[in-house]
Amino acid sequence: MEPVVGIPRALLYYHYNWLWENFFNFLGVEVIVSPPTNKQILNNGVSFSVDEACLPVKVFMGHCFEIKDKVDYIFLPRMISGKKREYFCPKLMGIPDMVKNNLSNLPSLIIPTIDLSKSKRNLYPALFEIGKMLGKKEKKIIDSYNKALKIWEKERKQKVLETSIQPKGKGFSQDKPKIAVISHSYTLYDNYMNMDLIKRLQTMGVETILPEMLPSWAIEKGLSTFNKRMYWSLGRRIMGSAKYYFNHPECIDGIILLVAFGCGPDSLIGELIEREAKRIKKLPLLLLTLDEHSGEAGLITRIEAFIDLIQRRKKVG
Repeated sequence: MEPVVGIPRALLYYHYNWLWENFFNFLGVEVIVSPPTNKQILNNGVSFSVDEACLPVKVFMGHCFEIKDKVDYIFLPRMISGKKREYFCPKLMGIPDMVKNNLSNLPSLIIPTIDLSKSKRNLYPALFEIGKMLGKKEKKIIDSYNKALKIWEKERKQKVLETSIQPKGKGFSQDKPKIAVISHSYTLYDNYMNMDLIKRLQTMGVETILPEMLPSWAIEKGLSTFNKRMYWSLGRRIMGSAKYYFNHPECIDGIILLVAFGCGPDSLIGELIEREAKRIKKLPLLLLTLDEHSGEAGLITRIEAFIDLIQRRKKVG
């Protein structure tokens, strides 16, 4: 009987889900992903986390607790770097240790170290480590990964909409406000954490543009105007997206920046983006900070006021 591998539906799952799930499936391993975040998962995560942890980490802890008694293994990669000269957040590097030290009665943990800062070849020892734990041969491991990688890359390309960076009116309604919502994938696509932000905006008649809709060349172009190279992998997408839109305000009507309280890189990036918005003065910016105490009423009030501001600007022209 094949083992069951659990994957917490949090943090980098929202970026690598197709890659991870298909890799294990091609290996012939059953995969169980924890359910979407709910109140109980968040409360459990808060109780098993230190106060200083950011909201996404607390949510991740809750998902690990939710799934630990249902699987034979939990997949907890130690994500250090996915590309040369770029690094993930220190909390992502240390998340396996947080889980081991704060949750009891855990199943076996699969903790490969992913560090591609020097070479992509460093990925292979990590893959072989995973396969060895699951009793798989090297050829099967490589073939499974390559198949999963192709699917993941195809899915990511399909999410890119070229119309998202065209001037307003081309492929989008000229009457509806067009707002870029910028955030990490694990904040943006966890509907409980962000209180259904995207759905709320669409219900209010807003056309939303998400980070995946912006091609990588546009993000790199935005980053090229930055004085220093940003080495946080996840921060680069946020900063590059914002900078691109500030330099091309004809593409959208405004920006909503969604950040998590307690995140060190986000606090710095948010400050830089706010300063840039004040300097450019061409696009309104709304900064929303989320934590476990965030309430819907305050969120809705701020969003409604922001949309009213944008609609007044559109009328003035």
